[in-house]
Amino acid sequence: MTAMQIKLAREIKGWPVYAIILALGQMLGATSFQITLLSGQNYQGDLQLYVLGCIFFVASLVWYTLFRFKPSIYVLVYPWVFFGLAFFLVGVPSISDSFSTLSHDILTSIATWCYAIASAAAFLYFGLNFGEEAGAATEVWTMRACIVQGSQQIWVTALWYWGHRLNGALPGSKAPWWVVIMLWPLSIMCFAFAWCLLQGLPDYYRQSPPKVPNFIRTLFRRKLVLWFLASEILRDYWLSGPYGRNWSFLWNAFMPTWAILLLVIVFFIGVWGLMLYILTNLSKTHTWFLPVFAVGLGAPRWCQMLWGTSSLALYIPWAGKVGPYLGTSLWLWLGVLDAIQGVGLGMILLQTLSRLHVCATLAFAQLIGCICVMVARATAPNRIGPGSVFPDASKWDFSRGLEGSPMASGPFWIAMICQLVIVVGYFWFYRKEQLSRP
Repeated sequence: MTAMQIKLAREIKGWPVYAIILALGQMLGATSFQITLLSGQNYQGDLQLYVLGCIFFVASLVWYTLFRFKPSIYVLVYPWVFFGLAFFLVGVPSISDSFSTLSHDILTSIATWCYAIASAAAFLYFGLNFGEEAGAATEVWTMRACIVQGSQQIWVTALWYWGHRLNGALPGSKAPWWVVIMLWPLSIMCFAFAWCLLQGLPDYYRQSPPKVPNFIRTLFRRKLVLWFLASEILRDYWLSGPYGRNWSFLWNAFMPTWAILLLVIVFFIGVWGLMLYILTNLSKTHTWFLPVFAVGLGAPRWCQMLWGTSSLALYIPWAGKVGPYLGTSLWLWLGVLDAIQGVGLGMILLQTLSRLHVCATLAFAQLIGCICVMVARATAPNRIGPGSVFPDASKWDFSRGLEGSPMASGPFWIAMICQLVIVVGYFWFYRKEQLSRP
């Protein structure tokens, strides 16, 4: 082992240093929309979304192809280079007023594309982390997944606060100069991580991938894999459109910013930590508990979007002055449940598939999800707002009965049924799959 391999193999609270770096890569790859927020605006136009979608699609395909034919070290190191380029370029226009609007837009677009390329490798950071372990108990995997998911929530929340600060910014608006103080150190850190991983990743990541006969055929014989991909279609088509509108609800609540921040800390750190402790302990004796519990939550993301985009949370008359606090608290609680469901679905894959199959499943899900998001932007009833999928409850005229209510909206029922069908399918297929890796 080299000196850098020894350093990266040292453990911090049971986590090797290289595993922490890979987990950070997974956290940063939450969504390529984040870099748009950092660039000085809080929206994406149709053309920008389609271009980003195509780049993300091609990048996912390239990363997976590289993973199947070359040692894994390449697909774990190169994304950090693109992360570093993205953070560097997005900060450049902020240092001088001499950049024209065209130059600003070009640099911002290139930065966004770099971030999209890097974030397309997030599925590999998930599937390949802790590769040197011969095996770990279920509660260990549960704890790790909860920590990564919780950190990702905090990162996205912080970026949407920045998006809230940019509310009303015009096209071509530049971020303030002090953004560079945050972005360029992040860029340097990303380049440093790339160098450290290149020099210090364990030998497991430097070996050529195995050749598996009939790999694709055996993958698609697993009913759970097919349902995972089908659920991606149902979820992304109906829920990708109001994503930004849903997150904007948090920081636009009618309450002081410090109070919102306090509630975020209570739920995304305090409540999340409590749930992590409970789920980890229950997983020691019941390995199936987290997946079944997560699926049993139903459709928390759909509920959160309904609560945040349909005006239901804006007016709670019986709560008086506490109404905004209760509305925001319920939104955050549903966010915690949605994150738990995401962890549970990941555990289902880890319990029923090998690493190769997990990475392949997530790669196909990314490709399908990318297509669905672009199709939804063009055809979905809620492509640029809640629309008829999450109808505005404040417009309900009670004198007209159910005719003018959300209950009379067909897309509302179709979207809800699709989310519930996902739950039923997971219960059915998870029960039939074996509960250990093949």
